[in-house]
Amino acid sequence: MANDYGTSIKRFIHEPIDAETAYKLEITIISEIPRWEPRIEILRTHTNVQVLEQVGYLINVGFKIRATGETRTLTYNFPVLTRTN
Repeated sequence: MANDYGTSIKRFIHEPIDAETAYKLEITIISEIPRWEPRIEILRTHTNVQVLEQVGYLINVGFKIRATGETRTLTYNFPVLTRTN
């Protein structure tokens, strides 16, 4: 397996838990998933990242399966490591 397989969302693991990081996560997901999974089309209107205060993010990715036209949603809880002083 290539070292660069998958998305680069892990780079956000130490970022602040806020709307700006949520937006960056959403853009990263929308732009990177098609590289690895050409059988689906990401549906921007059904893809969002919600801030879970002090915990991380709830990621919902809406997509359409190209071969069948079927739409689905994948939900992922993305925990974030908090920094301690």
